[in-house]
Amino acid sequence: MTVYDNLAFVLRNCKLAESAIKTEIDRAATILGLAELMQRRPKQLSGGHQQRVAQGRCIVRNPKVFLFDEPLSNLNAKLRTQMRLEIKRLRYRVPTTSVFVTHDQVEVMTLGDRVVIMKECRIQQAGTPLEGYGRPANKFLAGSIGAPSMNFVLTMLREDGGQFFAESAGMRLPVSPAHLPVLRAWRNRPVILGVRPEHLVLCDAGVAGSFAVRVEVTEQLGSEIVLESTLDELTISVSCIDPTITLQRDEVVHLRVDPGRLHFFNPNDETSILTGVHK
Repeated sequence: MTVYDNLAFVLRNCKLAESAIKTEIDRAATILGLAELMQRRPKQLSGGHQQRVAQGRCIVRNPKVFLFDEPLSNLNAKLRTQMRLEIKRLRYRVPTTSVFVTHDQVEVMTLGDRVVIMKECRIQQAGTPLEGYGRPANKFLAGSIGAPSMNFVLTMLREDGGQFFAESAGMRLPVSPAHLPVLRAWRNRPVILGVRPEHLVLCDAGVAGSFAVRVEVTEQLGSEIVLESTLDELTISVSCIDPTITLQRDEVVHLRVDPGRLHFFNPNDETSILTGVHK
């Protein structure tokens, strides 16, 4: 069938008059930029155009809810980026409630107004994408959102001269004063420390709160460098490094992090210790 016939198929099954069908198809074609493709057949369309036709078949029905079930999973990286923008524009032009199912973290952050994250058929957290990113309810959520994934290190919370620190082999990070009311109850107890790769910053040796890691692998992405490093046999990921910096394998570099960016999780059930604490 041609693009026009594909869009008309469901409306003809509903016994609409051809004039009404044409009106709905013209509206959908204008929204999706398909007006010049009406007489083409599927094999004459690119993957992106085929996705638009599929969206058009939904639009012409004027549904109360759109359901997108991983619509971009079979597209290449460039086309996936293009179609994410197309879907975002579509939501502005057709303000209909949309349910979007995806395993892609970028799609979660860019397309959702509200996000429901599930594991084994159970809801782990619901809220805005930034709430899931900034205040994850548990370790699973913290590792699910963000690329590269959050770093996790088993540490002990220690107090020294009134200052609290998260300590492990080769690392001693100060704790934010804003978190002390909650973390005091965990003094001298093990906690899982979480820190996102983009919140780690290269610094000079000797900077307060810094720690040393050994360079393992670097990925030059043009706009940034992603670093895989080791700390006492643990792998630590670091992103957003200045792409003009040259790092050699086995080189020792130093990292620091804003204490307010640290996350802490209960090692028993992996829930966030800081739930409800503004970050």
